[in-house]
Parts: sequence; C-alpha cells; structure tokens
Amino acid sequence: MGVRDGRGRWRARGAGLFALIAGCEVLAGPFTPVAGQEYREVADPPTQVQGQAVVGAALIGVQSQIGAQFLYARAKAPFSGQVRVSLTTADGRLRGDGVFQGEAREGEWIELELKPRDGKRLRPNPLAPERVAVSVRYVENGSSVEHPMVAAWEVPSATATAATLRLYVNSRRAPEMLVAVKGRPPEMCRRAPDKSTVRFDMLCELPLANVVGSKGKLTLVRRDGFEELEQPVVVGW
Repeated sequence: MGVRDGRGRWRARGAGLFALIAGCEVLAGPFTPVAGQEYREVADPPTQVQGQAVVGAALIGVQSQIGAQFLYARAKAPFSGQVRVSLTTADGRLRGDGVFQGEAREGEWIELELKPRDGKRLRPNPLAPERVAVSVRYVENGSSVEHPMVAAWEVPSATATAATLRLYVNSRRAPEMLVAVKGRPPEMCRRAPDKSTVRFDMLCELPLANVVGSKGKLTLVRRDGFEELEQPVVVGW
C-alpha cells in the first residue's frame, strides 16, 4: 500500500497506516529544513511561560509505540511558507523545535523528518504518542501570523473514516476538563499518564468528524467544584 506525493506518484509505505477521512492520501512536495533553524532537541530547557491551554493537537494512530522519525501535518489551505514544529513531554524536560520551508495545496499532508542536525535524538525510541505533545503551525511567506495545523505520527491513509483527534491540554490542575463541539455532547478529558505534568496534564479526545463539522471550533470546559470556565479553541483542520 502507498500514498501519492505532490506529483501524483505512488510512494510505498510500511505497516501502521491508520484511518483518516477519504481523499487525504496526497502528500505535498518536499519541505526542507530552514538554515539555522533545523530541528533540534534539548534536555531540561528553561520553563516557558505560555498562556494557551492547548499545547498540541494530533490524530490518534493505531500504534501505542512508534519510531517517530517522521511527523505529518495537514495543510488546511494552500500556502507557501514555513512549517514550525514544537514538541514537549508532559514534564517539560524535553523540547524539540524546527522550521521547514515548502509549499502545499489544501488537504495535502506534509512529511517532516525530525532528524536533529547534531545527531542527538533525545526523544524516546520507541515513543508513546500520548506522552509527547506536538504543535505544528504554518506561516505564509511575507507574514508573521502562525496558523495551527493538525499533526499525525503515522502515515495518513485515504481509505477510512473514523480518526480521533487528541488535544494535549494544560488545565492548570483543574479537577475536571471537558471538550465540546456545538450541538454535540461534551467529551470528558482524562489525565495524562505522567506523574510530573508541568507542560500538559490532560488529554482531550473527540471524533475527527465532529471537528470537521464545526470547522475546527471547539470549547474547553474547566470544572472546579461548582465553577465552570469556558475557553474557545480553534484547531487547524
């Protein structure tokens, strides 16, 4: 089985294909590392003070342990510019960052090789996707505005219809967290499996079909006793 690249050629892939929405089999042309901003990983980075609740967004694949050599990101609109990748563990002791350049059409999947230039891979091998949050954004040439993208650790397939989206959330130690799409029952989030949860502590999962129907608009609901706080979120589908 294979996937087509941006030129319509079939490219062979190994096992581990998972389900996405039909029509997503096309891969964009190559995205290359930006000089001076090549992907790298660091241990025990300075703690970053960030206000956003969603630390990352990725589709859930069929494997609980993966090699994680490649990451895939979906272009929600045609663009020419940069793709920026950041990943972090729940305890914040590992961080990876890199910038790639290229162009893609709407609905194409971009393949990004997370190969540190210095050869120092610090992320686990194999990697458990629920323990590492990944955030992907794209920036158009001539702009500074970052737009969110949905990532996937496994090669996207065009044959299935039941993918699940996982949000990596910093709930600020809320007793309960939910994720909701307008017109549908909310989904209860679960605790991240790590004991130390500096960067994210909740995993919120919901059917991708719901996200597509809402044009990526979601609401996080933080419950603390009788108090509920809502925060609108947009994911890049």
